[in-house]
Amino acid sequence: MQHEKLDYTTSFRLLMNEADFTTLRDDCIDTAAFDQFVKRYQRVVNEQAPHNRLAIMQTSNPVYILRNHIAQRAIELAEQNEFSEVERLFTLLSNPFTAQPEREQPEDLLPPV
Repeated sequence: MQHEKLDYTTSFRLLMNEADFTTLRDDCIDTAAFDQFVKRYQRVVNEQAPHNRLAIMQTSNPVYILRNHIAQRAIELAEQNEFSEVERLFTLLSNPFTAQPEREQPEDLLPPV
Protein backbone atom coordinates (compact mmCIF):
# COMPACT_ATOMS: atom_id res chain seq x y z
CA MET A 1 0.00 0.00 0.00
CA GLN A 2 2.80 2.37 0.86
CA HIS A 3 4.71 1.58 -2.35
CA GLU A 4 1.56 2.11 -4.42
CA LYS A 5 0.56 5.19 -2.37
CA LEU A 6 -2.89 3.73 -1.79
CA ASP A 7 -5.30 5.12 0.76
CA TYR A 8 -4.87 2.93 3.85
CA THR A 9 -8.45 3.26 5.12
CA THR A 10 -9.97 2.27 1.79
CA SER A 11 -7.41 -0.48 1.20
CA PHE A 12 -7.92 -2.12 4.57
CA ARG A 13 -11.69 -2.05 4.12
CA LEU A 14 -11.29 -3.74 0.71
CA LEU A 15 -9.01 -6.40 2.21
CA MET A 16 -11.89 -7.54 4.43
CA ASN A 17 -13.71 -9.04 1.47
CA GLU A 18 -11.94 -11.24 -1.07
CA ALA A 19 -14.40 -10.12 -3.76
CA ASP A 20 -12.97 -6.59 -3.42
CA PHE A 21 -9.39 -7.65 -4.20
CA THR A 22 -9.98 -6.89 -7.88
CA THR A 23 -10.94 -3.31 -7.03
CA LEU A 24 -7.80 -2.93 -4.96
CA ARG A 25 -5.65 -4.56 -7.65
CA ASP A 26 -7.01 -2.14 -10.25
CA ASP A 27 -5.62 0.74 -8.17
CA CYS A 28 -2.10 -0.72 -8.29
CA ILE A 29 0.55 0.08 -10.86
CA ASP A 30 2.67 -2.97 -10.00
CA THR A 31 0.00 -5.68 -10.27
CA ALA A 32 2.58 -8.48 -10.09
CA ALA A 33 3.68 -7.24 -6.66
CA PHE A 34 0.04 -6.99 -5.61
CA ASP A 35 -0.59 -10.57 -6.73
CA GLN A 36 2.37 -11.74 -4.62
CA PHE A 37 1.04 -9.76 -1.66
CA VAL A 38 -2.40 -11.37 -2.03
CA LYS A 39 -0.86 -14.85 -2.02
CA ARG A 40 1.01 -14.09 1.22
CA TYR A 41 -2.03 -12.36 2.70
CA GLN A 42 -4.32 -15.30 1.92
CA ARG A 43 -1.87 -17.72 3.58
CA VAL A 44 -1.98 -15.65 6.76
CA VAL A 45 -5.77 -15.28 6.56
CA ASN A 46 -6.23 -19.03 6.17
CA GLU A 47 -4.34 -19.59 9.42
CA GLN A 48 -6.69 -17.35 11.40
CA ALA A 49 -10.27 -17.76 12.58
CA PRO A 50 -12.34 -15.74 10.08
CA HIS A 51 -14.63 -14.18 12.69
CA ASN A 52 -11.70 -12.96 14.79
CA ARG A 53 -9.90 -11.46 11.81
CA LEU A 54 -12.99 -9.71 10.48
CA ALA A 55 -13.98 -8.41 13.90
CA ILE A 56 -10.53 -6.91 14.42
CA MET A 57 -10.47 -5.38 10.94
CA GLN A 58 -14.00 -3.97 11.24
CA THR A 59 -13.26 -2.32 14.58
CA SER A 60 -9.89 -0.96 13.43
CA ASN A 61 -10.80 0.44 10.02
CA PRO A 62 -13.66 2.93 9.87
CA VAL A 63 -16.04 3.01 6.94
CA TYR A 64 -16.15 6.80 7.14
CA ILE A 65 -13.45 9.32 7.95
CA LEU A 66 -13.65 13.08 7.74
CA ARG A 67 -11.61 14.03 4.70
CA ASN A 68 -10.68 17.59 3.81
CA HIS A 69 -12.92 17.82 0.75
CA ILE A 70 -15.91 16.57 2.74
CA ALA A 71 -15.29 18.99 5.61
CA GLN A 72 -14.76 21.85 3.15
CA ARG A 73 -18.13 21.19 1.51
CA ALA A 74 -19.84 21.22 4.92
CA ILE A 75 -18.05 24.44 5.90
CA GLU A 76 -19.05 26.19 2.68
CA LEU A 77 -22.68 25.22 3.18
CA ALA A 78 -22.59 26.27 6.85
CA GLU A 79 -21.25 29.68 5.83
CA GLN A 80 -24.50 30.02 3.86
CA ASN A 81 -26.51 29.05 6.98
CA GLU A 82 -27.18 25.58 5.55
CA PHE A 83 -26.30 23.15 8.34
CA SER A 84 -27.87 19.95 7.01
CA GLU A 85 -24.49 18.69 5.75
CA VAL A 86 -22.85 19.34 9.12
CA GLU A 87 -25.69 17.46 10.82
CA ARG A 88 -25.42 14.58 8.32
CA LEU A 89 -21.67 14.31 8.86
CA PHE A 90 -22.07 14.48 12.62
CA THR A 91 -24.51 11.57 12.52
CA LEU A 92 -22.39 9.59 10.05
CA LEU A 93 -19.14 10.12 11.93
CA SER A 94 -20.70 9.40 15.32
CA ASN A 95 -20.66 5.74 14.30
CA PRO A 96 -17.87 5.53 11.70
CA PHE A 97 -17.35 1.75 11.81
CA THR A 98 -20.89 0.90 10.72
CA ALA A 99 -22.07 1.29 7.12
CA GLN A 100 -24.92 3.78 6.92
CA PRO A 101 -25.97 3.74 3.26
CA GLU A 102 -29.10 5.78 3.96
CA ARG A 103 -26.92 8.72 5.09
CA GLU A 104 -23.86 8.44 2.87
CA GLN A 105 -23.02 10.36 -0.27
CA PRO A 106 -20.83 8.79 -2.98
CA GLU A 107 -17.95 11.16 -2.16
CA ASP A 108 -17.94 9.97 1.48
CA LEU A 109 -16.26 6.76 0.37
CA LEU A 110 -13.77 8.23 -2.08
CA PRO A 111 -10.11 8.35 -1.11
CA PRO A 112 -8.38 11.73 -1.22
CA VAL A 113 -7.27 12.97 -4.60
